[in-house]
Amino acid sequence: MRIGNASRYFDCNQISLRIAAGSQTMLNAAPSGVTLYTSNSSKLATTSTGVSLPQDLDVDGHTNLD
Repeated sequence: MRIGNASRYFDCNQISLRIAAGSQTMLNAAPSGVTLYTSNSSKLATTSTGVSLPQDLDVDGHTNLD
């Protein structure tokens, strides 16, 4: 790990962030993509072709999807 100014760099193949108790994953990042979790349930994942949403997308307000 390199620490300089306000930036932090981690040189590794995979990073997982969990809550302090270690019982729930919040983020998993690997060369294949990044997955965000809430209560250990996958909510959003990036892939080589875009983004995957394993559940419905709930959007409020003005929505313009092209």
